Order: sequence, then structure tokens, then C-alpha cells
Amino acid sequence: AIIKSFYSGAVQQSITPYYVPIVYPLLGVPGNYQGWNPADSAFTIASVRSNDKYEGYMYFPDPNTEFKYTKGPSWDNNWGDDGANGTLDAGGANILAAEAGYYKLNVDLVGMTHAFLKTTWAVIGSATPGGWDNDTPMTYDATNKVWTVNIHLTAAGLKFRANGSWDLNYGDDGANGSLEAGGADITVPSEGDYTVTLNLSNPVYKYKLQKN
Repeated sequence: AIIKSFYSGAVQQSITPYYVPIVYPLLGVPGNYQGWNPADSAFTIASVRSNDKYEGYMYFPDPNTEFKYTKGPSWDNNWGDDGANGTLDAGGANILAAEAGYYKLNVDLVGMTHAFLKTTWAVIGSATPGGWDNDTPMTYDATNKVWTVNIHLTAAGLKFRANGSWDLNYGDDGANGSLEAGGADITVPSEGDYTVTLNLSNPVYKYKLQKN
């Protein structure tokens, strides 16, 4: 038998890709610094693994900031801390951050515990003027919710760390622009003057190296 193949003319197709954002479970952080409004989604922390363990950063501009945690845009499910002992209590007392500043917040609704840590951020590494021995401090921009520094970098490595200690530091596993705690050194592609930006205001922490 003879098999013949037949071909039609080429047909053009237009395919429009769509970006589908990942929606993480959120926990509200209402307090006197934002008008005690649990419905304001600008003041939330996220559970990136959807496991009822939440983390995020919040800026408290004034000392003696009081806050609580809420699930949903109301006070129906809220937690404070009676006794300020790190244990969450349903409807409990306001949590107090005595000093103004930029805080890392962690909440575990499985173990019913929480912690908060005031942080200041810096870059460090062989690419920076201070090498691996001295931090180059960054400045917090409260309007854009990012940390920045203008710095001369060499084509080497750097990381971000908090409070002059390696206890809390971020690098970039996979060199994809997102940060991981204790991650790999970030490679600077070429020597020059850079604006370095650290963005911890979203569930996925990111950074940017912008050559000036």
C-alpha cells in the first residue's frame, strides 16, 4: 500500500501567557502604629509553606508600639500574649515593642508561640569595601519599604546580615534574585558603583544590584 502525506498551510497562532501570583495564607498585625485596623492588608505576615507558621517584617516608627495578630480581616480570631512570655493567648494582652524600628516577626499557630526581633541590615562580603570582616550599613526607606545602600563593589561575593551577626543572614541559592536564610553568596557580575536594595516587605524576600 502506498501511504501519502498531506500538509496544510502554516497557521499562525498567538499565545498570551498569564502570570498567576501565588497567594499565601496571611496573618494580620494590627496595632497602634496603623490605627488598630485588622482589615488593612498592608500590615500582614505570610505562611509561605501554608503550615500555620508565619514570618514577615514590620516597621514600627515609634517606641512603645502595641500590636496583636489576627486571622481574617476582623477581631473574631485574634491573639496576644498574656505575661509577655512568648506564648500566644486567644484574645490576649497587647504585645509591646518598646523600641522603634524594623522588626522580624515569627508566629507559630501550631505551637502557639511567637517572637519578634528588632533588626538593622548591612551588606558584607569580599565584594564590599569591608570584606568579610566589616559590615557596610544599609538605610531603611520607610516610604518604599526597602533597605538601600550606594556602594562600590568588586566582582566577588556578598551577603546581607542583620545586627552585625551571622545569626540572621540571607544569600541567594540558585542566583534567581530571591533570598534564603543562610543562602549562598551573591555574585557581583562586574566591578563598579552600585545601588543595592534589600526588600523584605513581601512573602518572598528579594534583592537588587543596580549598577549606577
